[in-house]
Order: sequence, then C-alpha cells, then structure tokens
Amino acid sequence: MCTVTYNIENVGWNAYRNSLPEIEHKAENYIGRVTSEHKNSYQLYCQFGEIDASIMGRFRHHAQSKNDLPAIGDWVLFEYSSLEHNAIIKKILPRKTKFSRKKAGYKTQEQIVATNIDFVFLVAAAEDNFNLRRMERYLTLACESGAQPVIILNKIDLCPALEDRIEKMNKLTPDVPVMSMSALSGDGVSQISDFLSPGQTGALLGSSGAGKSTILNSLLGRETQKTMGVRSSDGTGRHTTSTRELFILPNGVLMIDTPGMRELQLWDSEDGLDQAFQDISQLADSCKFRDCSHTNEPGCAVEGARQVGSITEERYQSYQKLQRELNFLSHSQNALSRKNKKKKDKNLSKAIKRFYR
Repeated sequence: MCTVTYNIENVGWNAYRNSLPEIEHKAENYIGRVTSEHKNSYQLYCQFGEIDASIMGRFRHHAQSKNDLPAIGDWVLFEYSSLEHNAIIKKILPRKTKFSRKKAGYKTQEQIVATNIDFVFLVAAAEDNFNLRRMERYLTLACESGAQPVIILNKIDLCPALEDRIEKMNKLTPDVPVMSMSALSGDGVSQISDFLSPGQTGALLGSSGAGKSTILNSLLGRETQKTMGVRSSDGTGRHTTSTRELFILPNGVLMIDTPGMRELQLWDSEDGLDQAFQDISQLADSCKFRDCSHTNEPGCAVEGARQVGSITEERYQSYQKLQRELNFLSHSQNALSRKNKKKKDKNLSKAIKRFYR
C-alpha cells in the first residue's frame, strides 16, 4: 500500500476548484480524486496517499444508474478510517466536463468514460487504419464533453502519405489542433506538454491499436501500460488496456488512459455535432426552412454546397448518418423516460393504496 502523502493540489484540485463555485463540506469529510475503478471498489488520490475506497450504502441505493456513481476523474467527498486505511465515498462533487457515449448494446444507457478533463487527445493511427469518418464521430463526442479536443496522428514512421492525412484531418474542424508523432520512437510526443500545465488533466481516447498506451508510457518515461501490435490481416488493434486509469506524469500533468473503443455510439451530442461539422452547421443557418433536413428541400444551402463540391459526398453522408443516430437516440430516451415515469407513478399509486388500507 502506498504510504506517500499527497497534496490534492498536485492531482488537479486548483484547476478544478477555480472553475466552480465555493464548495462547502463538513469537517469530517475529506476530498479525493478517483483514479481507477474495480468491481466493487475505487482507488483515490488524496491527502492520505493512494487509498482504497468503497461507496456508502445509502449513496448506492439512491443512485438511479451507474452514471450516478463515481467515474474516473471525479472529485468526491469521503470519510476516512486511519486504522483500516480506506475510505467511504459519500458524494460526487459537480463535474466540470464529461466525456460519455451510449453504452454498447441495445439498451439506451449512458456510459461515462472520464470526467473533469481539460483536453481530450483523440489518437488515430496514420497508417492503414486511418479513418476520417471515425474521427468525425470522436470529434462529435469530444466537442460535447466540454473539454478541448486535440487530434493526434500516431505512427507517422509507418505512413508514407503523412502530409495528405494531416491536411485531411485539418479540414475536418479547423479550430481543432492536429499533432503528428511516433510514440514508439518518442518523436513528437513532447508536443502534448504544450497543451497541459501541471495540475491539468488530459485523456487519451481512440481505437484499439492507435498507440494510446505507448504514448502514455513515453510520457511517464517507463513501461506502465502493456502494449501489443495490431493484426497484420486487417490493421485492427488488440485490446491491452482493459481499464480506465488516471496517472500523474513527471511534469505534474495528469493523464487518463482508456481502453480502445471498437463501438462508439453518440450520446446527447447535438451541440457536439454542430461543432464537429462547423462547415455544415454554418451553411444550415442559411437554409430557407429552419427545420431543413438537408435532403431535397428547396433553398437548402447545404444541398447547394454539396452539388458544387464544397462539401464532399462522404462528409455529407457522415453528417446525415450521425444526425439520424441522434434522432433515434432522442426517440429512445423519450420512450425510456415515459416508461420510467409510468413505473414510478404505478409504484406511487400502490404505496398510497397500502397507506389507506
């Protein structure tokens, strides 16, 4: 068990606290930050060091979903037992930013990937697995998170057409910086330090095999995360990182490493879609009809730009696909909300009948 005493300012407390109103808490409660999650427990960084923590029973009982429970990057209030060197989490402090997606599968559920992050580093391989449409999806979620997205093109040593791919990435969203690097050799990795100051938090996100863990190992200066090559048959990565975890880098920056995402579905990302597709959303403001679907309506500025080639057919189709996905998600969320309300009203009715018997 770690016996080092930490100062919570070193794990991002000042950067977090300065963005929020004054937080009041009782003297017997302490503040910590969630760094990893296990089956029924968490790891916290706090003034007592790196300690194990569990959730107060009442807290868990009142949680309506898993997203009401702590996530990686969360700041929490907890009670501490010095004899057992563990903590009981009582409350999650307000989240400054949140990167989330729809949970894989058919159920309409949100899955929080990381919270209280300042920069989202979207890692893509510059080699054969290069995919603009996948990056548009990542950008949509990153823009919605509230954090600043940055694109990393990794494995540049394996890409002969690097300049072309950098140009294509820059055209996606001009306001989003694009970095190129080779994490394996360490070439260009130091650029990440240009974005983050000590106490700030970044998160590495991307598909399996993009090189996130190799980047983290390079930043840490040691082999902490296991790495594995991609399959030669299809360029697909093989999962090595299986859990999300927050690390403190030697320069005082914090970085969250995440498992590769093979399925990335949107979640409440309407604003994020507009930001990721600024060229289309700006054109949409000039459409004749406010509710234009950008398909066959007269006076559609988006369709006009598509016809003259200002917007590529691939980008237009990607936008429409993500918009349909958001519409379907909204319909599913509304249906689920009605179902939950009906169930709640039914339980309330039963409780009232029992009371008057």
